[in-house]
Amino acid sequence: MSIFPWAIAVLTSTIYFLAGRKYWWTWLLSIAKSSIALFYFSSTKQWGFVPFDVFLIAMSIRNLYLWRKDDRKV
Repeated sequence: MSIFPWAIAVLTSTIYFLAGRKYWWTWLLSIAKSSIALFYFSSTKQWGFVPFDVFLIAMSIRNLYLWRKDDRKV
């Protein structure tokens, strides 16, 4: 049994909690989590998850950019 699925699940839950509290650095954590997941899915040859995980990384980068851009306007 691998610890990666558990780590991914715990990190995902934590990210949702922190995003609800509007911490901008949550998106950095999301990128790190998605990178771990991407490594896990690739190493276990679960290729169906890879495109979605790449999409999540791109979405997290976008959200980080937009949240930081809004912070600079204030």
